[in-house]
Amino acid sequence: MTSKPHPTDMPTPQGDFISIAPAVAERLLGEPSSRSARELRWGRKGSFRLKLDTGTWSDFEAGEGGGLLALVMREERLDKAGALAWLETQGFLSNQSERGRSGAYGPVSGKAVAAQSPYSLAIKDITTDT
Repeated sequence: MTSKPHPTDMPTPQGDFISIAPAVAERLLGEPSSRSARELRWGRKGSFRLKLDTGTWSDFEAGEGGGLLALVMREERLDKAGALAWLETQGFLSNQSERGRSGAYGPVSGKAVAAQSPYSLAIKDITTDT
C-alpha cells in the first residue's frame, strides 16, 4: 500500500516545500530565537519548532503542528487555496499560470489562483487528507 506524498514533498519550480520552509517560517514568525543544523526555534523557551529535514513545524504550547501550508494557513488565517496564493504572491512559488500573460500579477482570490495553479494537485491532495 503506497501512501500519498506529504505536502512538504511536493516539488516546486524554486525547489521543494522543504527547502522553502525556513524562509517562509521566518517571513511569518520573524527571526528564530535559536538555530541548529536540525531545527529552528521561536519563543523564549523555544516552544515553536521547525524541523529542517522535513519542513514540518510543532507549536508545543498550542499543541498544533503540520506542514508548510498549514503554517501559512494558521499564521495568515487563510484556507488552503489562500495559503497557496500567499506563497505565490510572496515569491516563494512561481505563478506558472501568469506566464505569457500581459500585465502585472494583480490581486486575485486564493480560489482563482488555485484553480489555475500548477500546484492545484497539491491542494487537492491536502484537501482530501483532512
